[in-house]
Amino acid sequence: MDLALALRGAGHRVAIYSPRLGHFAREIMARGVPVTNRIDRIGFVPDIIHGSHTIAVLPGLIRFPKAPAIFVCHDSSSPFDAPILLSRVGAYVAIDAACVERLVVDGIPEDRIVLLPNGVDLEAIAARQNFAPKPVRALAIVKASPNWIQFVETACASAGLELDVVGPGVGRTVGDLPERISRADIVFAHSRSAVEAASSGAAVVICDERGFGGLIGPDEAQRFPNSPLGRRIFQEPVTVAALERAIAAYNPDDARIVCEIVRERLSLDGVRAQYEAVYQRAMAEARPSKVDSNSDDAELAAVTAGWMVGSAEFEALHRRLDAVASQEATIAEWFDSHAARMLDDPRRLSLGTNASDLVRFLCVKGWSYPETWGIWSDGPQAILRIPASLVRLWGGVRILCLHAFPADHDEKDTRRVCVIIDGGPQDEWAFANPAKAGFTSKTLRFPGRTDAVQVAFRILDPVDTPAFDPNPRRLGMGILALEAPGTTS
Repeated sequence: MDLALALRGAGHRVAIYSPRLGHFAREIMARGVPVTNRIDRIGFVPDIIHGSHTIAVLPGLIRFPKAPAIFVCHDSSSPFDAPILLSRVGAYVAIDAACVERLVVDGIPEDRIVLLPNGVDLEAIAARQNFAPKPVRALAIVKASPNWIQFVETACASAGLELDVVGPGVGRTVGDLPERISRADIVFAHSRSAVEAASSGAAVVICDERGFGGLIGPDEAQRFPNSPLGRRIFQEPVTVAALERAIAAYNPDDARIVCEIVRERLSLDGVRAQYEAVYQRAMAEARPSKVDSNSDDAELAAVTAGWMVGSAEFEALHRRLDAVASQEATIAEWFDSHAARMLDDPRRLSLGTNASDLVRFLCVKGWSYPETWGIWSDGPQAILRIPASLVRLWGGVRILCLHAFPADHDEKDTRRVCVIIDGGPQDEWAFANPAKAGFTSKTLRFPGRTDAVQVAFRILDPVDTPAFDPNPRRLGMGILALEAPGTTS
């Protein structure tokens, strides 16, 4: 939105296409830039396609086969940011150092990659004049998983900080983020949100569900983008101790210096001018005489087919999965009686990406792929099977879990899950607004049981993922870990 408005202000004709429109679309149109989710409704041939996210770029490249393009990579791991290697893509832009590395690994020649960070609208986010000698107010911006917020809440409470938590990750999207940033002395965030906060003069602690990057000081700001301010993956986990050290290191003079560096280097006007130069380069590099149309068409067709659920690639994948499932059925029976001896810590089983491969045998049906923090249910019902050896060892199970909420939900809303044990007794769990509740624990008891137990979760209030998701999911309950009741986490 900011870049489109800046380009329009510089005299360019701009139109925006997105497969899915939200409230920002209305705001952009109200300010004079047309926005549509129908690619056929763009009534002019652009001089350049500014493409971001593969699934959105494809229709534009097909609709305007003669238009040169640039591809902007915003994420170092998301499949939506996988680049399309075409002759008429004259430049590939990476917003940080991690994205540069991703483009290189994905096969883009280094001489076609431009490092160009996101810019900050300095008119919307003013630099504060007064810097608190001691932090009083804090803001956390949660874009995805909220599994780190509990540590921020504890650290802020210990330091006596008043904490405000916002973002789609906690179901609290706000329209006054610049004002909230200006009121906060410390902001916990990453990526563009961190840059915006730094430009206001707030002290910024880099963290999200993927790790902890520390308090940004003048040295880190000078090294940008080769600093935590410009990276998305961090080796250190988010912990209360690390956050407390960062809060204790608050220095108003350092915050002022970081603010000046960011505002000098990352203004929206400066970034807009750099994009104009990239557009000129792309149009020169991808002029008709230099484009291999046959190769481009073949690559475009292959990429498009890969995003279609009915493609041969998907059918082959399902055949492989069916074969694996039949093998795992036999393995699961053996695992049922040996699990307690085979697991590193049979008292607590993490379900995230770092979990033991053996743990997947507990996830019988209806679970999505593991993420860093854990797994989501995927569909109207999901089933866990607690092996007999763990039933005997535990006598029950404590489940560390949460529920997905739509971005626009009422903060007083609750979400429900019906829990069924071996097809018999039923219970109903209610999950409160995650902005306040986050992860919670629920305990099931299996008195006197010695055999395996099957627990089914019927999702009564599922949340649909965006329409443009190539693998649509109906998110419901998320599970971080399974524990023996009474375990100290």
